[in-house]
Amino acid sequence: MAKTSKKKTKKKVNKKTPTPRKLSTRARERFLNSISIPVVVVESKSGKIAFANSSIEVLTSYDQKSLLGNKIDCLFKSIDLKKMSALIEVLTQSPDVSEIRESNLKIRKRSGRKVSVDVMAKTIKQGKDKQIILSIHDISELERYQKERETAMREITHMTKLADIGRLAAGVAHELNNPLMIIQGFAENIELLIEEGTTDSEDLKWQIYPILKATDRMSKIISQMTRLARDDDLQLTYVDLIEVAEDVLRLVNSQMEFSDVVLERDYEGSHMVKCDPNQIEQIILNIINNAIHALQNVKGDRKIRISISNRDGNEELSIWNNGPEIPSNLKEKVMTPFFTTKEVGEGTGLGLSVSYGIMKAHGGNLSFSSAKSSGTSFTLSFPAPEDLKYVSSQSHAKILVVDDEDLARQVLVTKLRRSGFEVIEARSGFGALAALKKHNDIISIFTDIKMPKMDGYTLVNNIRSKNQDLLIFAVSGYASARTVKMHMAEKDISGFLEKPIDHNKFLAVTQQIEDELEKRKSEGAA
Repeated sequence: MAKTSKKKTKKKVNKKTPTPRKLSTRARERFLNSISIPVVVVESKSGKIAFANSSIEVLTSYDQKSLLGNKIDCLFKSIDLKKMSALIEVLTQSPDVSEIRESNLKIRKRSGRKVSVDVMAKTIKQGKDKQIILSIHDISELERYQKERETAMREITHMTKLADIGRLAAGVAHELNNPLMIIQGFAENIELLIEEGTTDSEDLKWQIYPILKATDRMSKIISQMTRLARDDDLQLTYVDLIEVAEDVLRLVNSQMEFSDVVLERDYEGSHMVKCDPNQIEQIILNIINNAIHALQNVKGDRKIRISISNRDGNEELSIWNNGPEIPSNLKEKVMTPFFTTKEVGEGTGLGLSVSYGIMKAHGGNLSFSSAKSSGTSFTLSFPAPEDLKYVSSQSHAKILVVDDEDLARQVLVTKLRRSGFEVIEARSGFGALAALKKHNDIISIFTDIKMPKMDGYTLVNNIRSKNQDLLIFAVSGYASARTVKMHMAEKDISGFLEKPIDHNKFLAVTQQIEDELEKRKSEGAA
């Protein structure tokens, strides 16, 4: 009988490196002890620590054996413990989820000090039960580096501001010298009139008015310079880009005239954005200074044009000049720190890189284009402002009073109600806009000027872009009457009440409202 030959088959050997999921419990523990990343294994049902590798001792100062049998409460506290508990619950109960990453948690060392960590959680099977491996990554050094970087960026921004202000000094001196000459001249006129004994009240008023206008102009210049020099954190508020641009143009007007630069404006209406106006002023100022420098050697007309428009819902401010093209080999370096085409001592090379960072912090962008035939243009792009949704607690109002200070608001509300008006209240500019949407019978608004987030002037701009019929009265204890009056014609403000409110002036304002009501009734009857 012939023997049947049997072929021996060799078992295939898996040469791949085993993973913790495929290892036995003891082999898995040896593997986890060999890696440098702190690892904790947690029982999914009880939340107790079943294993901790040796690297956990370096991170937490706890002995790895002392952690066994304890819940993760000993490592995580407060809100971070709730996040970890929720994470473990999701991994335990959701069959489709086997891995979750949780960022920027705080782990507690044995000393009580907290360390910032990222946690990667994975499920593994242990018999019929599940265990969860937590790999814990120390990010405290990265966090420290980011804080140092933010501090350095703030210092660089402030240094760039001071450099720009230094370049503005000559122009500002010119701006201040003119009103100083007016003050000196008319003060001398008053002195002579007094000496001659030929003064009367009307003549004195005529001589004093230019002095007041000149001091107000000087105050505005100094205020703008002070704002630019301040080293403030980002303070976001709703502002009109046109107003921000005009504030900067007042500062550089003399500098442009001295450099024989023609300024063109291309904007109208209202262009509201949420930004830090001080930071945006700094960007505009830097770009204009660069443009003036680029135009130095241009023959013929030297032009700078500022355009503000809305494109696809986003507000854009562009500053164009007809100077030479930025060379192709330099375009990619324009936004990098410390790059400058100016002579030594004339520029730090930080302006545009800092400006780019500021726009990114606003959620926007700073871009540029440059060509021989079309000049150079820098564009600030702002995201569309969020929709404002606020609800007022009152209805059927005739007059709206807006003030963030409750007691100050109540004083005016009480006065108006005693005069027979129906009144609704708002604590902010945003609340006022919501009230106007809800109540179409409001005929007049009293708004405080100095308010957080949205000041009175910004509120008026918002209102006037949609409604030209409302009577608007400014109320403030901060802004001077002269300053408000300068804005009254520009923003179509009907009147001004200074805090504390003078009763006679209040009666004059209420009479103005009554006259407007009578006028509308007669027009309706006709």
